[in-house]
Amino acid sequence: MIRRLLVQVLYMFFLLASCYSQDPVFSQFNQTANALNPALIGHFQGSYKLTVNYRDQWYSLVGFQNSYKTTYASFDYKFNPTKKNVLTMGGMFIQDTAGEGEFKQTRGYLGASYNMQLSKGTFRKFSNYLSIGTQLGFGQNSVEWGNLWFGRQFVIPNLQVDTSLPSGEPIPTDQDYKTGVYPDLNLGIAWSGVASRKLSAHGAISMSHINTPSISNYGTIYDKYLRRLTINGGSKILLNSDLGIIPSFVFHKQGPSYLMMIGSSFSYSLIHLAESGFRVGSHLRIANSIGGANLEGLIVSAMFEKQNIMIGVSYDFTLSELRLAANSLGGFEISVSYISPEGSDYDNPRVPGF
Repeated sequence: MIRRLLVQVLYMFFLLASCYSQDPVFSQFNQTANALNPALIGHFQGSYKLTVNYRDQWYSLVGFQNSYKTTYASFDYKFNPTKKNVLTMGGMFIQDTAGEGEFKQTRGYLGASYNMQLSKGTFRKFSNYLSIGTQLGFGQNSVEWGNLWFGRQFVIPNLQVDTSLPSGEPIPTDQDYKTGVYPDLNLGIAWSGVASRKLSAHGAISMSHINTPSISNYGTIYDKYLRRLTINGGSKILLNSDLGIIPSFVFHKQGPSYLMMIGSSFSYSLIHLAESGFRVGSHLRIANSIGGANLEGLIVSAMFEKQNIMIGVSYDFTLSELRLAANSLGGFEISVSYISPEGSDYDNPRVPGF
């Protein structure tokens, strides 16, 4: 029954992927799991989790005032986290602001995942778990047209901009310059396996914007959120009692565009400092353009863990031709997470990377 359900869900994902605004993406994608896949809601050891994330990109090109800023916040709560099958409810908020026109995407979601135990691990075998999750949200996009000027408003003799001149552009007459509030639907499925404290792994696939909501500031039906297919996975391998390696990847495809991040982090436990530890690592970012796939960036990251608090920082270095204008700079990102220890079962963990 479960196998048949899994096949049907995967078939639906690839069918939807063939259908055609891009989403913001995070360098610390493992810290923004709710934005990655609703099936990853609840993938942590504990009873509830709170995460906030802030990203600032391209300030070296357009300045701090007009840089691309993304804010993320999520909260997950598990019901009966020590049971064989666990239901988790989650909420998520994302706001993305870009450029001098302050094009803004604001979305909020409520979601849920159901984590089922497929098999109990035996000696040198994984305990297998399957999660299915969904999110229903609402969003609104806006732009500050008053911050923009166009070619017809540039006075050549004076080399100045005169915004009192007609722009000749079909600017909306609605002074709010906002889209209507639109619904948004996401769906995901994830597998995780835990062999022991030394070895665990996971893989997931999701589809976002299944209903392709209209996001036109002009009230037309042609400007829609493209469906986004996301595939991600990773593992955690402890080399000894203190040192571990955490390889991971994520692949996004949205309409004609795709992006992949792949790399690894190293973790080191500081047991003598009250259950502390840190992680350092790097990921390569590969994306397509008119000329094909390109190595676009290098992400370096570090995270400090103190009991149930995790603080992560990362920086993107531009490797594409855009580095000439950006001085090889890209963007920085910071995340903070708190996980309640209640309901943790380290003798029988059910999530990878614990």
